[in-house]
Amino acid sequence: MDKIVVHIYYGSAGNAGLYIKKIVDAQEKLDYDVKSIVNYYFPFEGSHFEKLFFRYSQLMKDGKMRKIVRYMELFFDHFKTYKLIKKFSQNYKHVFVNYSLNETYAINLSFLKALKRIRNVKLGITVHDIEPFHNDSSKLIVREQDEFLSLADFYIVHNQLSIRKLQERFSAKKDHIYAFKFPLMDLKMMGLRDSKTASKKERIDFLFIGYMRREKGLDVLIDAWRRLQLKYDNVRLTVAGRIPDGVKYSFSGLKNFKLHNRVLNDNEFYNYIYRSDYIILPYTMGTNSGILSTVSSLGKPAITSDLEMFIESSFTIKELMFERGSSDSLYKLLEKVILNHKNQYDVLCRRVLDNIANYDLVFKKEINREFSKIVANE
Repeated sequence: MDKIVVHIYYGSAGNAGLYIKKIVDAQEKLDYDVKSIVNYYFPFEGSHFEKLFFRYSQLMKDGKMRKIVRYMELFFDHFKTYKLIKKFSQNYKHVFVNYSLNETYAINLSFLKALKRIRNVKLGITVHDIEPFHNDSSKLIVREQDEFLSLADFYIVHNQLSIRKLQERFSAKKDHIYAFKFPLMDLKMMGLRDSKTASKKERIDFLFIGYMRREKGLDVLIDAWRRLQLKYDNVRLTVAGRIPDGVKYSFSGLKNFKLHNRVLNDNEFYNYIYRSDYIILPYTMGTNSGILSTVSSLGKPAITSDLEMFIESSFTIKELMFERGSSDSLYKLLEKVILNHKNQYDVLCRRVLDNIANYDLVFKKEINREFSKIVANE
C-alpha cells in the first residue's frame, strides 16, 4: 500500500483510550494502512498502536513536579512522534496525520508546524472543542486554538455545530471538513466489572462524574439539589471526580450527598456509573463529550442540558433534557424523574439500549466513508 493514516491521540490512557480504539478498529481491511500513536498506558494491544506518550508523568500524583515532568515529556514524546512520521513519509507515498487537539501548548504547535514541512504529509486535526475553554496561562506555554486549526489541511468533527463553526472561521477550507458520529465508548470492552452484587433498593441514586470545570455546570446542579433535598429523602447525589485548581464550589448544607474529589481510576469510574440510576450532565458549554457515550454503553439514562451537542447525540433521551444554565428547569425535571421513577425507569433503560443497538454498525460505515474521502484527496 502507498497510503497510511496515522492517528495521534496522547490523551488515551485508561478508559479514554476507547475513543481511538473504536476508530482504529473500524478502519481495518481498507485500502490504506493505519497506525495510532497513543499514551504509554493505552489499555489495548495490537499492531496498529504505538504506545509512547507520558510514560512517567502519567503515574505521578498531581502537583508542580508532575506538571514539570509532563511538559518535558510533551517535548520529547512529540519529537519521537515526529521521527516516526518522518519514517512513514519515506515508506509511503502519502501520509495522512489525524491529530486529536485536546490541548493548545506551544510545544504541540511547533510539532504541527514541523509536520507541515514534510512534503508528502497531509495534516488533519480532530476538533474536540470548537469553542475552547478559558485558559489564563502565558502565551509562551499555551497558544490560541486558531493558530493550530489554521495549519490543518482537513478537519474531523463529530457534530453539525462543529461543522458550522469551522465553516465560519475557515471558510476557505469548508470542503475539507469530515464528520462521523462520536464512538460508543463501551467500558465493557475493558473487562471491567462491578465488585458488588446489585441489590434491590428504594433509594434513587443520581451521579455527576468527571473533571469539574466550571463549564460542566456543577453549580447549577448544586442549586437544584438544595431545593430538592427539602422535599425528598429517598434520593442521593454523588459527585465524583477532581475539582481543578482555582475552582471552588459550595457544598455546605447539602443532604443525601457524597463528594469524592479525586482523579478516578477505571474501576472506580465504572463502578460509580454502574451503581447509579441516572447520570446528570448539566453542562453549560461544550461541543463534544465522551461521557454520554460511556454512560449509554452501560444502559444508564442521562439527564442533560439542552446544549446542541446533546440535542444532536443519538444517545440523548429528549424527555430528560432541561434548559442550559437553569437550576429551576433542572429542579423541575429531577422532581418529575423522581415521581415517575418506579414506573418509567425500566422503560428509559430499554430506550438507551435501543439507541445503541445498531450504533457501531452505523459508526463503522461513517468512518469508512469519511476516511475514504480523506485518502482520495491527495
